[in-house]
Amino acid sequence: GTKWESITLTPQLDDAGNVKRIVVTNIDVTHEHQIRAANTSLVTATAEMEQFVAIAAHDLRAPMRNVKILSEFLRDAFEDHGDGKVELLDLLDEVADKSSILISEVLLQAQQVNVPPKRVSFDISELCQSICDVLDPRALHVITWTPEIIQGDKATFQIALRNLLDNAIKHGGEKRLEISISVAQKDEKTLSVCITDNGKGFDNPGLVFIETGKYATDCGYGLLGVRRLLTARGGTICVADTNPRQGGIVTFTLPGKVITPVVPNTKPTLMCHVKARSVG
Repeated sequence: GTKWESITLTPQLDDAGNVKRIVVTNIDVTHEHQIRAANTSLVTATAEMEQFVAIAAHDLRAPMRNVKILSEFLRDAFEDHGDGKVELLDLLDEVADKSSILISEVLLQAQQVNVPPKRVSFDISELCQSICDVLDPRALHVITWTPEIIQGDKATFQIALRNLLDNAIKHGGEKRLEISISVAQKDEKTLSVCITDNGKGFDNPGLVFIETGKYATDCGYGLLGVRRLLTARGGTICVADTNPRQGGIVTFTLPGKVITPVVPNTKPTLMCHVKARSVG
């Protein structure tokens, strides 16, 4: 490849002030140059990502409102034959409502990306169920999690979980996936969230991006946003394949604390994603 050097020429003078020799000093600055180039590339990609997320979130709100309106049109003069059509309309309303809420939260996060995080206490079960209602409204996949009350940056947890679950469902390669979410206290100030699935694992540019931070257009904006957001909030992200290359494991960390009381000599309770409840 290309090698970059910083060259310094230092003249040495005699007693009369004439140059009698020049000392040449070479310093290899290839690594520093690569870091600067990578930072420039990441800053450019991040700016494009932020602009894309803001525009996409803003533009998606109108189509979701139209979905809600179309659902209301379908209900007009609709005759219930007991074949499940009403339940599907209820499900459509539910997905439209919750999608609109998530889109608004993403837009708010994109607008306030440099604002200090706000730490609050929240139920991880409610957060997971709300995300699953949007990503898997018919409960086609088996998604489980350990119920915990945690304290942390709820918006960041929601964005990271939603993107990683969406990736697992889209790229899992199975009609019915088994996905588990676990939350644990890594140290006194840090929470660790692990998402495991039994899909095809990581064999795409996303793996390289998460591990190295090197952006490629075919790894998507989602992973770029998640990695950048987690890093900005003092967190990390890493991936691994289960053995033997069956499924994948994504683990991310963020500042936070589990505040659920621990009951001695009990096994963790698993909560399972169910079909989205109808509105009204």
